[in-house]
Amino acid sequence: MRVFCEDCKKDMTRISGTYALTGVTKDRRTDKINFDPGSGVPVVAYVCTQCNRIKIYSAVRLGEI
Repeated sequence: MRVFCEDCKKDMTRISGTYALTGVTKDRRTDKINFDPGSGVPVVAYVCTQCNRIKIYSAVRLGEI
């Protein structure tokens, strides 16, 4: 898949691996942040080597998972 940066129109480079965006909650008593991996959305990421913009796409929709 070829991805272009929306800011500078250059090719973006895929960051190797698959990642996840997960839900978080905050414990009001302790101010601790809790990550909820059960609510995660698997994603793949691309970075622009010129301006460092990052784009993410659903790994499921791309057939990566």
